[in-house]
Amino acid sequence: FGFVCVSSCLCMVFFIYVGSDPRGLAVSLVFFLAWLFGNHVNVVRSFPCLPALLAILLCVIAVGCLFVCFPDWLVEHLPPWLGEHQQAAANWARRREQTGRRKASRSVVSSLPVETFCDEEELLTWSATRLKDELRRLQRLADLRMQFTGGTRSTHNQLLHGVSMEKQELAAAVAQARGGQSGQTCSICLAAYTQASSLRVLPCGHRFHCDCVDHWLINQSATCPLCSKVVK
Repeated sequence: FGFVCVSSCLCMVFFIYVGSDPRGLAVSLVFFLAWLFGNHVNVVRSFPCLPALLAILLCVIAVGCLFVCFPDWLVEHLPPWLGEHQQAAANWARRREQTGRRKASRSVVSSLPVETFCDEEELLTWSATRLKDELRRLQRLADLRMQFTGGTRSTHNQLLHGVSMEKQELAAAVAQARGGQSGQTCSICLAAYTQASSLRVLPCGHRFHCDCVDHWLINQSATCPLCSKVVK
């Protein structure tokens, strides 16, 4: 009996340490019970209460798995007289959602585009050809409709039809496409961008310091800090 107890404890500790997942723990418990009943029949016969205790333990773990896997369903279907428990389950589900956010891998983060910050004065030193190329690049990033911050349909049509644009207007359009006034500071560290700063561009179009947003995506959450869109 002592061997069975020690084996059971070691098995539970192992699966908690390795998986930290109640679903995996429940599956492992099922296999453990099968092993126990299959190979230690005499021990089970010597202690008639052992199967009942193990069955109760299995039920407790199964209920815990339900709370982990289906918290929203439980909150919706708990009877009204369990109001306090219902509220506790809802709070628990919210905490789980906040702490269980998916994080981005380093390979995904490193594949995101990087651009160099330039203010409008610096953009005015660019040639008209370079400014147009930059606008077209930003247009492609915005799903070919210039739906980034500051993008306009008139600018889009001018590019499509080759309408001549003044250099100052081109520089202003590029600055707006790169975030305009809201694109002058990093929303994570709140520091203003300096000339030639490296900015990471997320799929939603928001820009941040590379170090700031890389740390956020890898260690906090695979979502944009501003709009919460998932980074894939």
